Amino acid sequence: MAPALELTWIAAPIGLLALAAVAGAWWWRRRSRPWDEAARLAREQAECLRALEARLARLEAAARGPRKEAKKEAASCPPPPSPPANATVWRCDRGEPEASAQPTLIAVPALGTSTAGEGAAAAELERRFGAIWALADSGAPLDAIVRQTGLPIGQVELILGLR
Repeated sequence: MAPALELTWIAAPIGLLALAAVAGAWWWRRRSRPWDEAARLAREQAECLRALEARLARLEAAARGPRKEAKKEAASCPPPPSPPANATVWRCDRGEPEASAQPTLIAVPALGTSTAGEGAAAAELERRFGAIWALADSGAPLDAIVRQTGLPIGQVELILGLR
């Protein structure tokens, strides 16, 4: 056999083994990442829990202890930051140019007084529902009125109920 061919038979399996090792390392690294992330999240939650427990202990102590200590703590805390002087106020609507600070009054019509259009409204109702009312006055059952008018039963019941 030629020396180059023998070298190929040796180098090819070594190359395949190296490729398999790289692929295995990559696969192992990819699988270990979720565990690392879960461990990091568990540490963060434990820190938050310890901070909350410490805060709860301080609140319980403040509820039981003298008020002077609470005043000292409040004095040592910095005041909340004020908004910057150049802060912009955004509005969703454009606003009215002549808006007033007083509430808007709504005109409510006087429903107790009669209007001139009552006769016209009654005539319109008679035109639309007169056949249903006439059948009901004659003693026809509901299903007969529905069959004759072709209206849904619920609508006929509503018309007769609001009469």
